[in-house]
Amino acid sequence: MSRLISYDPLTRSAIGDVAQTEAAQLPELLRQARLAQTAWAVLTLAQRQQQLRLAYQCLIPLQDDLAKLISREM
Repeated sequence: MSRLISYDPLTRSAIGDVAQTEAAQLPELLRQARLAQTAWAVLTLAQRQQQLRLAYQCLIPLQDDLAKLISREM
């Protein structure tokens, strides 16, 4: 499987990599996305807000690392 490498534009050094999605994987990924959207669509606004708050809480401990990574990729 191919990898997509992210480079620091200043130093041109690799700062991370991820697996590239193969075309053959797309139908299953799209099926999963449709299922997730269907589940999301039945939630009330309050339930959606709660889910987003939970996601935000998961990201708080990572904010410094995420900010550094984002700034290195710009």
